[in-house]
Amino acid sequence: TEGAQVVFSGRDADRLAEAEREFKAAGLDVLGVHGSLEDDDMPGQLVTAAVERFGRIDLICNTVGGARGSTVPMVMTKEALLDTIELNVWGSLALVQHGMRNGLADGGGSVVNISSGTVHKTTPMMVSYAMGKAALNQLTRTLARDLGPQGVRVNGVAPGFTKTTAT
Repeated sequence: TEGAQVVFSGRDADRLAEAEREFKAAGLDVLGVHGSLEDDDMPGQLVTAAVERFGRIDLICNTVGGARGSTVPMVMTKEALLDTIELNVWGSLALVQHGMRNGLADGGGSVVNISSGTVHKTTPMMVSYAMGKAALNQLTRTLARDLGPQGVRVNGVAPGFTKTTAT
């Protein structure tokens, strides 16, 4: 915990409220914001909530991911592919953009993007997801180069198989 103050979001209001209660019961200073990073207003809402509640923003951790219509490449639609890439990349970039406009670089900040080991596999049913996470990896490298001189450290983490609601 070490004094961290955290703003987090969730799509399921009940699960969000439960997580917020559990974190607070453990002594953490947290604020849950209901919504999805897929909503265009959510990145700004999260950053605004952090700055208003805690006075500043030091770290952004992007955990959004998933696949739209996982299927093999020969039957995949353009819409499913582009939706999956957008899901895995756009909200993360938008959140960093809002963070930078609201002081993320003041005194040095950090960005952590959660990717996937899937980018190194050739699982046909996971091709759109792997492409989305590969795009996130490239974004991470580019942001590291772009934001590093401004004092913002950008890293990616690619965990192995992780239990989630999707798995």
